[in-house]
Parts: sequence; structure tokens; C-alpha cells
Amino acid sequence: MPQLSILIPTADRQDYAVSSVAAVAIACPDAEIVVSDTSAEEGLEARLMVGPGARQLRYLRPGAGIDVVSNFNRAAEASTGRWLMFIGDDDGVGPGIRSVVDWAERRQVDAVVSYGPRFHAIYYWPGVTSRYFGDGYAARLIVNRCSGKARMLDARAAMLAALRDLGSGLGWMPRAYHGLVSRDVVDRIVEKHGALFGGVSPDIYSATMISEMARKPAVVEWPFVLPGASPKSTAGLGAAQTDRSSLWNNPHIAPFRNLTWDPLIPEFYSPTVVWAYSFKKAVDATGDPSLVPNLARLYARSLLHNRAYAGATLNAMEVWGEKIGWLPARAQVLGELMGEGLRFTGKAMRRLARPTAQGAALQVVPGLPNVEQAYRALENICRDIGSLSLDD
Repeated sequence: MPQLSILIPTADRQDYAVSSVAAVAIACPDAEIVVSDTSAEEGLEARLMVGPGARQLRYLRPGAGIDVVSNFNRAAEASTGRWLMFIGDDDGVGPGIRSVVDWAERRQVDAVVSYGPRFHAIYYWPGVTSRYFGDGYAARLIVNRCSGKARMLDARAAMLAALRDLGSGLGWMPRAYHGLVSRDVVDRIVEKHGALFGGVSPDIYSATMISEMARKPAVVEWPFVLPGASPKSTAGLGAAQTDRSSLWNNPHIAPFRNLTWDPLIPEFYSPTVVWAYSFKKAVDATGDPSLVPNLARLYARSLLHNRAYAGATLNAMEVWGEKIGWLPARAQVLGELMGEGLRFTGKAMRRLARPTAQGAALQVVPGLPNVEQAYRALENICRDIGSLSLDD
């Protein structure tokens, strides 16, 4: 049994996937690399078998057209490592990941998260465009400051904070996507809930299950994962502000068969909405009545930032108002609208204060053609900025 499995679900992005596998092989030459490929076209396996990482590779071909959640679960079932980390097919892992896993095993930690609301490092592939900065992100590695220190994590508090800020992401919740989780935690989740991944956004759903099940989670503030943003990824589309659409025609949602949408969630596609849907599905599955999503925050965000789909948001608000009463529903949404407006204004002012794509970043490396090169650049930067402080 290998110590670590890196799992890469992929579909129709062969060039990115090949580079992602190569970057993982450089960083983790002893890790198992599981690639689960639902592409419409053949050819990825042949390219991977002649590239870096071929010796470590477990290649799965579950068939074209299955949904992303099923693909993630297939990869998890095929893996054999004592530790799992899922990454996207345009991501890499970062320097020090093997040291983090060794430390976690020594300390009997069972889940490790690298970053919270802000990435420690992120690589933007060539072709990424920004609504505000044009090609200011493209082909660049952006590295932010991080402490390199470890601390224990209150997973329940992190989950409650993320529920209050519904639709913004995971905060500091432990996770399988871009985080490390032990096989023991995964097995207990599968035994209780049937699968690690669910909803329509596997990262959000699984993080909820891990937050419920992990006994000793930790944070290691170090870029041991390297998120990537390619032109068609969620992060890349978010930079360009082109990640909103009708729900049922969206290519992410279309493969889900017999999907019944929650009437309390606005029925359109945006990252905020699909994260909220998956988060609610997960907390519903736990059966814990104290885990209450802040729907008013979701509605305020949707009304302010997705005005073209205001009708869908108002329909969901009507259902919610019938459940809790219209006066308290309107009061909560109004309060959240005011708060969201202030947050948006603050963000705009920070952008004016630092009118470049790099903002307050520690270091930016331009001209990087793929995530392999981004990993090597990050490795050099990490040597300069210090080292992990993993005390036993």
C-alpha cells in the first residue's frame, strides 16, 4: 500500500492533464497517481504512459458522459494509498507535501488543509483573461505569504463559519480536494453515508463529510498544493466573470441524471449557487439540525452579483419565506444585502489601491507555460522564503 495517492479526475483537457501528472511525478516520485478520464476522445492514456509518472500511474476509463461527482467517487474507490489528495487536471502539488504526510502520520492527524480563504500559491495558465486585468494573470505563478507552521483545527467551528458565509467556499474546512485526508476517515464516511462525494460540487460536499468525521484535523500553512486556473476551469472562468449560465444547459450540470434541484437554492448556475446546493445536500445528509445554512447570505449574493437571474433567486426566497415567515426572511436578506454591499465596496477599494493582478503578492513569476514549470518555480521560491515548521 503506498503512503499517498494523488487523484486527478479529468475530462477533455488532455494537455493540462499530462502536465498535471508530470508535475505530481516530479514532486512525489513514490506516490500513486490515479487518473480517472471521462473524455469523449481517446489518447490520454497513451500520452501518460510515455511521460513522467508512468510507473506510478493507475489509469481509469469509466466512460464518457458521467458526472463529475461519480468520476471523483470512481477515483476514490480505485485508490490504494493511506492518504488521499484530489486535485484538478490543471493543478499540481507543492513542495513539502511528503514532509506534511510524514508529520501527520507521526502526530496521528487524520486530515490536513493547506489554505483557507486565500491561496498560498496559484498558477494561471496561458490564455486566462481577467475582466479587470486582461491577461495580467496569464502564464503566471502568484505566491502569497504563509507562516509554514502547523496548528490543530476545530473542524466544526470551520464548518459553522462556512455555513454562515454560504456560497463563498470552504474557509478553513478540512478537505479532500486540495487537502489531505486519511484512508481511515474516507472509509468511515463511505460506511456511514455511502460515498465521499455528493451534491454537484464534490469539493464542498466531501469537505462537509470530512469535517463531521475527522477526529484530529490540522492546518499546515504552506503551499503543499498548487491550484491551477486554466481558461475553462472554474477559477479561470471566474477571473473572466463568465461562470454564470442557465442551470440545466450548463455542461457541468447536464451529465447528472435524475437530478432534483432543492427549491431553497436559486435555480441557475454559478459557483456560489452550486457550492451552496452541495453544502446544503451534505448537511442534510448528516442529519444534524444545528448545521443551518445561511440562505439569506446566498440570496443577497445572488441578487447583487447575478442580476440576470434575479427571478430564480426571488423564487427560492419565496419558498424560504413560506417556511420561516416573510417578515423575518426579508429582514435577514436586507441585512445581508447591506453587508455584501459593504464587502463589495471594500474589495473595489482594495483593487483601486493595488491596480495590478498581483495585488499584495509576495512574488510573481511570469512566462510559465505549464504547471510543471510553475512547480519548479514554486520550489525555488519556497527555498528562499523559509521552511516548514512541523514540530513533533
